[in-house]
Amino acid sequence: MQLHFRHGQRFTVASAAVGRRGRHSPADRAALDADGGLVLLGRAGRIVKIAGRRLDLAEVENALLALPGVRAACVLAHPQRTDALIAAVATDRPGTDLRAELAPRLAPWKIPAHIHVQPELPVTERGKTDRQAVAKLLG
Repeated sequence: MQLHFRHGQRFTVASAAVGRRGRHSPADRAALDADGGLVLLGRAGRIVKIAGRRLDLAEVENALLALPGVRAACVLAHPQRTDALIAAVATDRPGTDLRAELAPRLAPWKIPAHIHVQPELPVTERGKTDRQAVAKLLG
């Protein structure tokens, strides 16, 4: 087995054991330490485990953004529960209505336990949602 990666980036695993193509790109970022050992830096993208299942948070955000009146959405793993999500949404609609409208679009475990409605979500200098500021907001 061989690992191929750039420092701090996603890596690929070359091995006959990982399928037809012989390459597998896990959803992790890694780096080599001074001794040449592999150090995992965290998940690539925004994939989290909720109740033992992998979920790309963008899937839930896209479902929220598809609802009428939703201007922006940010979904995070719940800070106190390992089996739930929490979301902040820029809209004038109540969060309970949004949760009900997500039911036919998403599996029950993908629906955020709490949706905090805000007039606007904090953004970075580049105009993207400031996920760190949203995490502090959701506390």
